[in-house]
Amino acid sequence: MKKFFYSLSALVGIATLVVWGLGGFHTGWTQTKIPITGVDEITGIEYTTYDDGFVAGIDFLGGGIAVAVVIAAITFVVQFIQSRKSV
Repeated sequence: MKKFFYSLSALVGIATLVVWGLGGFHTGWTQTKIPITGVDEITGIEYTTYDDGFVAGIDFLGGGIAVAVVIAAITFVVQFIQSRKSV
């Protein structure tokens, strides 16, 4: 059971890093709308429009790593409790 939780913890951590990396290692907050800057053909003025999308931010990374650490910590706590019962 211990190996399962360690593997699950590693999987969650790696998956979090992969999702964050696929979004371009965005160091801002997670975005659910992606800004797209365009230029008006006649006036030359820049404008911004927003498309639906998902870009994982630093909060996503922190949350995912925190979940991985908690899963690993649960394994340590369970192992500690089991070792105390056998004494």
